[in-house]
This record gives sequence, C-alpha cells and structure tokens, in this order.
Amino acid sequence: MHKRLDPNQKQAVDHIYGPLVVLAGPGTGKTHVITMRIANILRKADTQPDQILAITFTDAAAREMRSRLLELIGVPALRVKIETFHAFCNEILETYPEYSPLPAGSRHIEEMEQLEALELVLKKLPLKLLKPYGNHEHYIPMIRRNIQKLKQEGITPEQFKRNKKLDAKNKELARVYDAYQKFLRKEKLYDFDDMLLSAAEAVRAHRTLARILREQYEFILVDEHQDTNDAQQCLIELMVRGIPEPNVCVVGDEKQAIYRFQGGSMENFLYFQKKFPAAKIILLKKNFRSCQKILDAVHPLGQTISPRSGKLIASEVQPWSGKVEPRVPFPPVRVIQCPDPEVELSFVMRDIKQKINEGIAPRDIAILYRDNKDARELHRMLVYEDIRHTFETEQNIFSDPHVRNALKIIRAITHIGDERAVLEALHADCFGIEPHELYAWMLELSREGRKSVLSLDHPAIALLKSLAVENRNNNLTRTLELVFMKTGLLARTLSNIPAEEGIHMRGLQGLFDIAKEIESRNPAATCDDVLAYVERAQKHGIQLRPKQSDARPEGVVCMTAHKAKGREFGYVYIIHAYDGHWGNRTVRDHLPLAGVPTEMSNPDEMRLLYVACTRAKNSLTISYPHVSFSGREALPTRFLELLDKRRVSYISFPEFVRTTRLSLKVPTRLSLVDNNPEKDLFLSILRHNGLSVTGLNNFLDCSWKFIYTNLLRIPKTKTKWEQFGTAVHAALRDFFAKKSSSRKYLIDRFKYHLDKQPMQKDVYKELLKKGIAALGAYFDAHPDGWHKKYLLEYARNDVDTKLGVTLNGKLDKIELLPKNEVRIIDYKTGHPKSRNEIMGKTKTSTGGIFRQLVFYKLLLDSLPATHGSSANWRTTTHYSMQAGVIEFIESDPFRSESFTIEKTDIDTLKKEIKTLITTFEKGTYENFACHKKDCEFCELRATIEKTIKTTS
Repeated sequence: MHKRLDPNQKQAVDHIYGPLVVLAGPGTGKTHVITMRIANILRKADTQPDQILAITFTDAAAREMRSRLLELIGVPALRVKIETFHAFCNEILETYPEYSPLPAGSRHIEEMEQLEALELVLKKLPLKLLKPYGNHEHYIPMIRRNIQKLKQEGITPEQFKRNKKLDAKNKELARVYDAYQKFLRKEKLYDFDDMLLSAAEAVRAHRTLARILREQYEFILVDEHQDTNDAQQCLIELMVRGIPEPNVCVVGDEKQAIYRFQGGSMENFLYFQKKFPAAKIILLKKNFRSCQKILDAVHPLGQTISPRSGKLIASEVQPWSGKVEPRVPFPPVRVIQCPDPEVELSFVMRDIKQKINEGIAPRDIAILYRDNKDARELHRMLVYEDIRHTFETEQNIFSDPHVRNALKIIRAITHIGDERAVLEALHADCFGIEPHELYAWMLELSREGRKSVLSLDHPAIALLKSLAVENRNNNLTRTLELVFMKTGLLARTLSNIPAEEGIHMRGLQGLFDIAKEIESRNPAATCDDVLAYVERAQKHGIQLRPKQSDARPEGVVCMTAHKAKGREFGYVYIIHAYDGHWGNRTVRDHLPLAGVPTEMSNPDEMRLLYVACTRAKNSLTISYPHVSFSGREALPTRFLELLDKRRVSYISFPEFVRTTRLSLKVPTRLSLVDNNPEKDLFLSILRHNGLSVTGLNNFLDCSWKFIYTNLLRIPKTKTKWEQFGTAVHAALRDFFAKKSSSRKYLIDRFKYHLDKQPMQKDVYKELLKKGIAALGAYFDAHPDGWHKKYLLEYARNDVDTKLGVTLNGKLDKIELLPKNEVRIIDYKTGHPKSRNEIMGKTKTSTGGIFRQLVFYKLLLDSLPATHGSSANWRTTTHYSMQAGVIEFIESDPFRSESFTIEKTDIDTLKKEIKTLITTFEKGTYENFACHKKDCEFCELRATIEKTIKTTS
C-alpha cells in the first residue's frame, strides 16, 4: 500500500516526529493518509497503539477511520484512541474525576433540559430586555444558542462580563450566562459544551493530569482542523504544553472551512504554524475523486477561496494522472435554469430516472441542498416519481403523521376525561374512523342527551379506556409500546412504507427514544412527562430529530451540503442554488452576540458550495429556479459566476417539462400481492446493516421476529431480566477495564449501571439484591484473579465472509494466549444451562448459545490479519480461537462451559447463514415464520396484512 502513495502522500506518512500540517484538498485521500500514517508510526516508532490519539470532527468520521485502520493493521487498531473532541473530553472527566472542575456525580444534560434550566433561571432574574412583556420566555432559544457559542469560543461568564463592547441586551445575557452556569453547578449538571471547557480547565489547572495525558498520548492527529473552535484548539495546546516540537499532526483544508457559525475557526488552522514555526507543511495536490472537467470547472471557485495568511500554502487540487476519465453521454458540469422550483425538481427527477435506467446504481447519485427545509418538496417529488431514496437529513419527528397521531392518543389516555383530547385521538387514521362518522356520533350524543363520547359503544373508545388503565399500571416505555402495538399505529406505519428507505420507523423510534431518555432520568416518569417535553420543544421551536442509521442504503442519497462533507458520489445534483439561499442570506438575529459570528458569511457560503461541488466524481449538475418557493423572483447565486464558463454547459428548461401536480398521486405502499418492493427493502437493509448472531438466532426462531426486531427495529422495552443483564455486563466491563481487584468496585459499578435502568422500586430492589449476590459470588469464585491479557467488548462490523452478507458482533472478552491464540469469554445471566442445552441437544433448547460461539469463531477467522512485532510491517499474523467459554454469572457454585469449535460447526453455521440470505433474495421469508399462537411478531404481521387490505 505504501508504494501506491504519491510523493506528497508518502511525505505525510513518513514524517513521524515533530509538528506537521497536512493541507488536504477534496478527494486527495486524506483519511487514507491518516490511517497509513498511524500504521507507519506503529512500525517505526517505539510506541504502543494506545499511545496514539486521533481526533475527528464527527462520530461517522471516527467510525470510518477505525474501520480503515482495522483493514490495514487488524486487531491493534482497536487500541488506537480514535474519538471526537467531545467523546475524548468526556472520557478525561470520567477517568480522572479527581481533577475535574465539575462536582462529583455530575450528569450530562441534553438540549431540552438546557431549555428547562434556562426557564428556571429566567424566572428568578429581574431582566427588562430579555423578558419582554407577554412572553418572558421569548429569548430562551436565542440565549441557549449564544451561550453555546460563547463556550465554543472558550469564553467564560467572567470573561464575557468584562467585554466593554457589550450592549444592553448582551449585558443581561452575561447575567443569564453566569446564573445558568451557577445553576448547573448547584444541580450537578453540565451541558455538551461544558465537556470541552471542563476538560481544558482540568488540564490547565492540574499539571499532574497534563503530564499523565502527555505520557499517555505520544502522538496526536487532528482531522478537519480548519473546523476546530477555540475551546478545542486550547485543549490540544494544553496537552502538549512545554514540548517545543510535539508530535502533533493537523490535517485540513482552508477551502473546506464550513463550520464558522458553530465556532470553527480558520484562524486556529493558521495559528498552528505560528505556534510551531518548525512545523513541516505538506500539500496533497492530486485529486483521486473528480474527473478533470469537473476540477477545471470549479477551479476558479476554489481559487477565490484563499487563506488569510501568506505563510500557509493554499491547497491546489489536481487530477490524478493515472485515473481513467468516465464516459458520460452529457457534459460533466451543467447549470440548469428553470422557471420555478417544481419544474426544477421535475427536471432532476427525470434526469435521475434516466441515469438509473442506464444502469447507474441509485446509491451513487446524491441530491444536495442548503437547508433541511429544502427536503420537504424534494421528498414529495421522489415519492411521486417512485424513485428509491433515503434522506440523511435531521428531520423533525413532528413532521411524521404517525408521531402526531401517537401524541394525540397519549394525550387522550393520560387525560381520559378530556372530551376534546379523546375526539382528537379518534381522528387518528389507525382507528379507521372517517370524520363523518365522528360527526354522526356527536349528533347521536346530542339527541340522546349524553354528554361524554366515552359513553359510546365502539372498539376504539373501549381501547382508549383500556390503554388509560394500562397507563396507570405500567412504566412509561411499556405504555408507549402498548400504544404503538394495540392501536395499530405500528402496523399502519409498517404497512405504509414509502419508496424512501430507512425513514418509516424513525419517527416512532424517535418518540420512543425520547421516552427512554426521560425514564432514564426519572424511573417514575409518566406520559405527562413526554407531553411536557414535547410542549417545551414546540414552544421554543426546537426540532426533535430521530437517530440516524449507520447503514448505507441502496437508494438515491439526499442530504444537506454540510452533511455531505467527506462523502463522494458518482453523480451529484445541487438544487435551489439561487441568491439569498446560497449566499447573501438575510437572517434576522434579535440577540446578536458581541464579537462572535452567528451565521455563515458569504465566504463561508462559497466554501460550502465548493465542498458540495467537489463531492462529484463523474457528473455535477447545479440547478436554480427563477422564482423561489415563496413566489419571489430569484437570481442564481453569484458564486456560479466564478465557475469556468468554458467548462460548463448552461441549459434552460421551459414550462412544458412540469409534471402533474404532486397532490394527485398517493405514495407507494408495500404490496402483499407483489412482494418485490418489500423483498428489495428487507434485502437492502440486511445487506447494509449486516447480520449478528442475535439476528440469526431470531430468524431461526421466527422470520417475522427477525424482520421486525433486527431489520425494521420496532420500538421495544427491555424486560427486567434484560435490564439486569445490561447492568451486569456493564459492571464486568468497567471492572476489567480498570483492572480492579476490588469486590466492592465490581458491586458499586453494578449499582451505578442498575440505577440508570428505568424500573419500579420493587423491581429495582429485587434486581439489586440478585446482582450483589451473583457478582459477589462470581468474584469470590476467582481467588487467584483472572487472565491478565485481554480485550474488552471487542466490536467488529462489516466483516466479509463471502457468504452474501457481512457479519457483526461484539465479544464480551477476548483473552490473549501464547502463539497468537485467543479464548472468547461470553457472560450469561439467568438460570445456568447444561452442556446439552447449550448445544441444542435437548427438546426445548435451540442451540442459540453454542451458535453464538461458532459465530464468533467465524467472525474472528474472517478478520484481516494483524501486524506482528517484526520490523517488516507486512509481516502478518492471524489470531486463532482456541476455545469459547460461557460463564454463568448467577451459578452457585460458579460454573462455566468451554467449547472447542470444529470445522463441522462452522460449516453448519455457514449453511444457516446462506439459508437466511437465500430466503430474503427469493422473498420466501413467510415460509420461516413460526406461526405460534403466542408469537407477537406473527400477530403483528397478520395485523399489517389486515390493515393493507382495509385501506386498499
């Protein structure tokens, strides 16, 4: 691999010691160079993997870097510290609490709790300007945003107060900021940005901690350094304080600095060279991504974006001379002028369909836009045109009609005596009641002199009454689960999957995640707490966003330009590129922050467009309408004038390409007559998510259990035994990670993790007693301790076994033995099983536990080779699984079972995996349903079939 690097890349990889600046333009192989450099450090320097710290800008970037490093050096990659800034800071605070400026036992709070805290703070402060008459909470979202920006700039309340340029509003803001921080300290809370400030403060105040970190991390690499903010830069400086020429490598590109509005600062990138004048600067020039014609077209745009320091070389991307230029039947760079947004989107849809018909994979096509709100009409058009797609956009869950219906039902069962709430809930389409039926009911009630709709004899009303009782007798997440299942909300969601992939369950899952978060803070939480949470979000205009899936689906990818950073696609469409939308944006700020930019400037907007353009490999299409969605006349963004006109094809589309009105067509549903859409969706999710042994066991139990649990991932509450198992596993992980020999520490960690599980008090007492006894006995059963060399919670995704699906797995513990052999340890809670039960040799056993060990053996055998200690870094060694051990934590006396996995066991497992794959390729998964009367998943499928037939 080293031989394939170009000369500049080799320089960056081979520069081991001292400060280094790598200027990496788009498509120049930045991530590849970073991972190769880490591998080279391990080869040449006398250092261990855990002495290398690589800091990334996003979680996705961290996962990508670790994945590539695993492919390159194998298992040692797991020991390299690859984290985001916030994750790294949080680890410092948790690992070294004695140095933390935060009160002991402090808890991290999310956005909604910040708003709640600010509401309480504002109530107590006598303010004039920030508590306007009639709405004292009007400024709260702006206050929260500005406090966040101040922290990103590393500005404390005291420093902000001393700013002599503060106007009257900012002076009141300074008081709020100070009171807010004092409130957090008093309540033992800290927010997202406090992680950075507190970690930096700890390192600054305690030289011992700084020394520990310097000794721990001999080499530091910072990715996307042009987007670091002042607080992040400060932490890096403090960690290398006192070292004249530290082993710090920063990688970035001044032309891709697009996060200034979030505190990211190009000055930090430029300052690094001033701080370390001996730093070597290496420029990666060759673009391995985009074709020559795209580079030529966007070159003037890139030239306009120049660094603000003459000492730092501007990045210049050039095409890789060895790259074969793609043959496309149209100009690689096009600018499309359309009369209005609908015609614009119609053109894009038609063009994409043509590409798909020509054999281009939908996943190699991307539609990029400026704001999340641009996704609304785009989504409608994609559904209308029946184009398979996915949105990697942070959509508000309130835009999901299923979530709105769920909230109506939750409000009704929580306030069952509220007639209006009940009537609104009955309008939810999952009940199948037409509006005219409700009107007839109201007339009937009026004629008969009855006052309550609850007196009517109807299954929907009986169900709401029943759920109201369940609400009083169950915990929060269990109540939501019952609402989703019994009302048919879940069935209706699953039966109405549009062409868009991955979005159908995000709304309900997002609502369920909110409930879990609330319940984790307060086990006694009720549906009222969810309603209050939602009301606060809506009051302050906060969007509640579901978690994004890591899977890379098969459809056309739709995302914001910011989200596209670091991605690449064969064919890129940039839509709505008009003035005022891309550049010259006018945003009214009622609380401008003194001395800190709050929105992106035109240079930042230009960089954003440059980033979007350079995502394209083969074709780039930029479009704009003459009239905006608001009906105002629109001009193309002035940045288009900077493109090389000789390299661009300009096309004007008249009115006749307009498609039929979107509202006339109903979104595609999954068909039970023609299973192809459903089969394709399930197969796509399976291939991108991969297969775990839990999923395989679920499939062999019931195919619908696998589909709903592992593919569609319907919301599900943990049983108390699952909660118990989670706490036990986490306690053992912490115990071995600390290499503790303390019985008390093991039990304390169990209590800590059990406290985080939402449950009733009587259940908590039961599980606490059970866990103390089990873990105490487990500790006592090992008077001589445990094997000294091991890896914990070894997780690996996307392992290719050539079986048609990648495998995923997380191993509790790997004990490292001589001669590159390992022993896999897996913990089990619950009643200990006999050896025959484990292997599936009894009438009631399925062999799932033994299959788990065989699966781990296959997973380990399929991993890339790891690099040995030889000076030749191409020397490779495979770890071999000597045995798999099941440890029964609750056995008394302690018992474990050890198994040697034979080739016949692997062959059987491979056949089972192939059966699963073939089943989904053919769409014959119904044949593997268990059809048991008590199977909730077969029952759910039957409900969905009934729903589809009814709505059809």
